[in-house]
Amino acid sequence: QQSLQSDKSFTLRLSFLQIYNEKIFDLLNPVHLTNHGASSGGNHGLRLRWNSREAAVSVENLFVFECRTPSEALNYYKAGVKNRTVASHQMNQAS
Repeated sequence: QQSLQSDKSFTLRLSFLQIYNEKIFDLLNPVHLTNHGASSGGNHGLRLRWNSREAAVSVENLFVFECRTPSEALNYYKAGVKNRTVASHQMNQAS
């Protein structure tokens, strides 16, 4: 019989962003959301940056949350979905 215990552990970190009208928006940052959307002319969105230490592209100032349980991760997902900007156009009704 195999042991169910393991000495392995992991950390789950998540963030939720949206690219809308060629701008990047953090869907989990309440301050950023106040200016988010098609009607806001003042928000320029977040910026992409090259991180040479990690050899990867990252989004500057994107909120990152650590989750301890699956339900906590799901709650962040639900919050992000609520904050998405959705607008229809000729090619797609819910883009």
